Amino acid sequence: MFEDKPDEAVYTGILGEIVKILEPSEEADPIGILASLISLTSAMVHPDIRIPISRSERHPVTAWTMLVGLTSRGRKGSATNAALKTGRKVSRTFVENNVLRSLASGEGLIEAIADLSPKEIREMEEAGQAIPEQGGQSRLLYLSEYGKIMGKSVGPGATLGTTLREAWDGETLAVPTRNNPIKATRPHLSAVAHVTPGEFSDRLNLTELAGGSYNRWMFFYVQQTKVLADDVPIDEAKYAALCAKLRNNLADVGMKAQTVVEAQKAACADDENDDGEADFFLIERTPEAKELWRDICATLEQQKAMSPILDSFTGRQRPHIMRTAATYAIADGRTEINEVDLAAAYELFEYSLKSIRYVIGEDEDIPEGGYSANAKLNEDAKNVAAALKQRAANLKDGLTRTEVRAICGGNKVSATYIDEVLNVLGDNISRGQKPGAGRSAVLYSWTGPLVREMTEEGV
Repeated sequence: MFEDKPDEAVYTGILGEIVKILEPSEEADPIGILASLISLTSAMVHPDIRIPISRSERHPVTAWTMLVGLTSRGRKGSATNAALKTGRKVSRTFVENNVLRSLASGEGLIEAIADLSPKEIREMEEAGQAIPEQGGQSRLLYLSEYGKIMGKSVGPGATLGTTLREAWDGETLAVPTRNNPIKATRPHLSAVAHVTPGEFSDRLNLTELAGGSYNRWMFFYVQQTKVLADDVPIDEAKYAALCAKLRNNLADVGMKAQTVVEAQKAACADDENDDGEADFFLIERTPEAKELWRDICATLEQQKAMSPILDSFTGRQRPHIMRTAATYAIADGRTEINEVDLAAAYELFEYSLKSIRYVIGEDEDIPEGGYSANAKLNEDAKNVAAALKQRAANLKDGLTRTEVRAICGGNKVSATYIDEVLNVLGDNISRGQKPGAGRSAVLYSWTGPLVREMTEEGV
């Protein structure tokens, strides 16, 4: 049973206030509402705004959130519907025209957000019509059945997984092999997806995991929080006022970004060595936020050593946190990230970390006296299992007996002890021959589940 709750710091600013108003009237998990609302709000952010992660990295202000929960009892749909209802109050036009609810292929996604084709531009010019600036198409991907997307992302000719990874990066997407090539210049895509733990476990593909498909998402385990027999009224006036304020803040920040970018482009119009930096309006951090960010980065580096398999899901911690912090700031009408935004984004990522640890089973410890009364034996078995899982996730060969022994203490432990460690892992490992090696080179590989196996009844 997942019992963790996010720090209250995540419910900050306008977005947090909206969730607090909606929470009494919803059976959905408030963290699911917040995650969905962050994705939707980030999709409404002006596409020319960027966040400097490092000197060479400029990230779009987009958020990709994955709600993981049991069918019906997870209330995933209720959480996202609450966010979309808010979105309609902020901009009905955006929600009705800019939310994509299904994806069949990578090519289909690119077609949905494509620039005008040369033929279309030529026809508009001949008709005397003004040609709009190309690129920067803003969309929210609402993938309510992500399990099906996982199935479409693998196999011969599958392009969806690659296209989604590039879309998260904010890169220009293209299908150059067609007779009539299509291109989507620097699209601005946020996403919210739903999946059950069982679907995720059954359809998790090692190639996609190793390729980085899942570390582009922040995962949130969600559960029904209450049962409501009747409608519960909310403060409609305050709710409407917050939605109006969010609308105005997004418009004000967007207008400022557009004005600055237009001036920067005009100044660089004749510069042949322009590096493209003028195309963006950069969201910076306050001095206090910079100091906090240094502390957070140090903590994130320490977390990398927690679990090799976990890194396959959380390898993009810094961009996730900064994108979320920028969304908090812009929603409040600011063009600088302050320490409150950053603290909220960090706590949200920490909850995402706890969620994915629960989903993949990394939160489980071998209980004392469980597999063995020997605590060291249990700990070594856990470490060997983690190493084998990581190699499996990265599509690499397993571990030799020498490598297993090195994990357990090297020459300080006996061959009998290594046998006991391997016996603890039981049917989760297989024994084979290392390719190209001699008869004695035995290779142990992970054959158990990489993620926690769940049913509709739970674990």
